[in-house]
Amino acid sequence: MRIAWFTTSWEGSGIAAFSRVVAAALAGEHDVELWVPERRAPAFAAVAQVVPFVARPHALMRLHTPDAFVYNLGNDLPRHRAIAAVAAATAGVVVLHDLVMRHFH
Repeated sequence: MRIAWFTTSWEGSGIAAFSRVVAAALAGEHDVELWVPERRAPAFAAVAQVVPFVARPHALMRLHTPDAFVYNLGNDLPRHRAIAAVAAATAGVVVLHDLVMRHFH
């Protein structure tokens, strides 16, 4: 299965740490691409292919090829705005990192 996993990659993020662990586990049997809104994601390079989709908006044209889309979101809208925009346009599984999302508006 080909999986497009959307996540933030900034250091110190629980979301990024979770995404790294899950992507590494999935990569054993699936083709995982980590789609990140940041321009660089060096910690992810050893785990899976990294697609910096804000730095390369044309990369979003590849979104029709994965079998599954996963959006890993937290309640910090500035850090997750780009991911939320793709999730609103393309159906997939949303993994919420925070119990309360009231700051996400």
